[in-house]
Amino acid sequence: TSLQPDNEPIQNIEGIQHLTTLQEVSLFGNQISDLSPLVPLKDGMFVLILGANQISDISVLLDFPVLQHVMLLGNPLSEEAISVHIPMLQDRGVSVVYQIAGQ
Repeated sequence: TSLQPDNEPIQNIEGIQHLTTLQEVSLFGNQISDLSPLVPLKDGMFVLILGANQISDISVLLDFPVLQHVMLLGNPLSEEAISVHIPMLQDRGVSVVYQIAGQ
């Protein structure tokens, strides 16, 4: 099951955790910064499209055991996200699409 509320003025995804059959979520082009509401969905989430939001902390994604792809382009990722969390995801075989600010 997928959800694609792209390019909406969404700032808070609280409540998404009740959509327990989600496997793919695209939230591109919103104003989301907090990914913690996704944690209850971690065991079934394969794809997250999170580009063009306000996400800096991606540490919660480390606990998503079946995650295969995450897109993070256009987010103000923290130094820890870039130097620690993204490499950890990639080491597990997760495809991570991102950019370093200013590059």
